[in-house]
Amino acid sequence: MCYPKTGVFEPCLKSILKTPRDIRRFLSALSFTVGLFYRDRTLEANPVDLIGIEAVRVFEPDLYSELARRKDLLLGETGFSLLERNERANQQRDLESLFKKASEEHRNGVTAILSELFPIIDWGLRGHGRGQGFEKGWLRDLRICHEDLFDRYFALTVPQGDIPQAAVDQLLSLVTNRDALSAALVALSDRDLLGQAVGRLEAYLPEIDFKHASSFVTALMDVGDLLPPKGPGIFDIGPNVTAYFLLYNYILKFQDDQSRGDILVRAIEATKGLSLPVDVVSYDDDRRDPNHATQTLFNDDDLKRAKSLCSDKIEAAARDGNLLGPRFLNYLFRWREFAGEDAPRSYVAKLCGSIEGTLRFLRAVAQETRSQVVGSAPVKRRWMIDRKNIDPFVDLNQLQEILAPCLGSEPSAEFVGLASDYWNEIEAFKSALSQPREE
Repeated sequence: MCYPKTGVFEPCLKSILKTPRDIRRFLSALSFTVGLFYRDRTLEANPVDLIGIEAVRVFEPDLYSELARRKDLLLGETGFSLLERNERANQQRDLESLFKKASEEHRNGVTAILSELFPIIDWGLRGHGRGQGFEKGWLRDLRICHEDLFDRYFALTVPQGDIPQAAVDQLLSLVTNRDALSAALVALSDRDLLGQAVGRLEAYLPEIDFKHASSFVTALMDVGDLLPPKGPGIFDIGPNVTAYFLLYNYILKFQDDQSRGDILVRAIEATKGLSLPVDVVSYDDDRRDPNHATQTLFNDDDLKRAKSLCSDKIEAAARDGNLLGPRFLNYLFRWREFAGEDAPRSYVAKLCGSIEGTLRFLRAVAQETRSQVVGSAPVKRRWMIDRKNIDPFVDLNQLQEILAPCLGSEPSAEFVGLASDYWNEIEAFKSALSQPREE
């Protein structure tokens, strides 16, 4: 377990809990706080961390309040190893200033407790670089020093939008049953917690036995289409990418590529999901580039079979009208790679046989760009269409002819409403017309 060194807490607590009254006060408060964190037979916090931070909350409330506001200092946004010497000195001064919020009689004990709760404090006070590789252990053990768990220790509950540990424990208990695990993941998607669940499961990969690989991998593929392709921030990795690396790192633990390929091909055959199968196959194909030094999951025969299965899935989605969406361009290009250009070109030609169908195509290929001025909170969004994403599938001049009634300064009366609904896409298309065609 990634607990703090509990032996340090005993003398620290003794320096704070000096009288029977102090002890009773602390135990009463701790009992109440534990009750707040105990739900569905699960303690939603690390018990040792909870003891330490509760001592600070009860006996040094001003310091406790300041801690809640100094997440950047306690967790660190930049590794100490990357800081210049004077910046390290500033970091140490900030920490020392923080500890002065504690009363003189408790300062040494509180400093020792916080150094155990937040390793970055200990590293910083010693002038060391920031350690790496502990984060998944901190997450598994619900440590206060993990950025995803810090807030709950000050909200005294699992914050809105954070996945409870009880839900994670339930998922881990269901890895033997594909259908039950899929259903539980779908239920979390309905609560907008699926992305969080995938991120949390990644920390538990060492605990998921290989003998459950088939049910676990297939269930994840079942729900991959429900994962958002983008994170909340401009540079955040999308949950779908996190899900891919979860599967990649899990399957890679198998020693031979035959076992890895067998599990993945069977999962792709069994699942109705499209997003994760396509990602697993396409990224593995990319890893065969001589300049790509990472290990592949498929042997050549299994990769060929997996490509064929994914091509069939994409074609079925196109036929059923389920291909349009935020991953449309990715599917088109992968379809082209897996099966050649004829099938996707034929599909796009049929889709763009009308003005409305063409506008739907433009909406699917238009990409949102985000920009933000440094120091400004609002994120600006605009839409653009890159010509090189259209040329492989349809002639741009052909689309221009079809859309002529919507492209003028005053659209035809019949299409005013439609042009208004697709104004962003039409403007992005006009800009695309001026882009040079790649030879």
